Amino acid sequence: MTAKCNPKLETFEYTNQKVEGCKATVDYEGPNACGEQFPIVKSFGKIAPFFGAVLIVFGGVMAFFGTKFLFYIFGSIIGILLALIIFCVCYAMFLPIDAEVPLLAGVIAVCTIIGAIGAYFSYKFTKAYTVPILGLAAGVFSFLMLAKVFGFTK
Repeated sequence: MTAKCNPKLETFEYTNQKVEGCKATVDYEGPNACGEQFPIVKSFGKIAPFFGAVLIVFGGVMAFFGTKFLFYIFGSIIGILLALIIFCVCYAMFLPIDAEVPLLAGVIAVCTIIGAIGAYFSYKFTKAYTVPILGLAAGVFSFLMLAKVFGFTK
């Protein structure tokens, strides 16, 4: 299926449909392909203004107390990423597009618990490998900045 964004259309149109044996191709054009109609996009849009405040608080804590919390923060980041990935997979594969709020809240709660368990077990890993991983990340980012300055990228 190929979807083309066209917000001027009020309904969707199938412009090309082919069925050859076990293969089917459909070209779709309409307003739903623009990404505005998907509930997950709307949900993330509602919480987006709070990310700045969260990142400012997080940066302040790390600036003043970073060495004490480095391993906990790195483990928490792994837990948050794990919960986010599991939620995205569950949302894309198992939840209906018009899922009710209690069902979404339940899935978010289960994903948060799994993420917390992952963060707990990754603490030992992060205690052993946080500094080398941060060094690697700093080296990669430094190289990318220098590559852009010297024109090695397009």
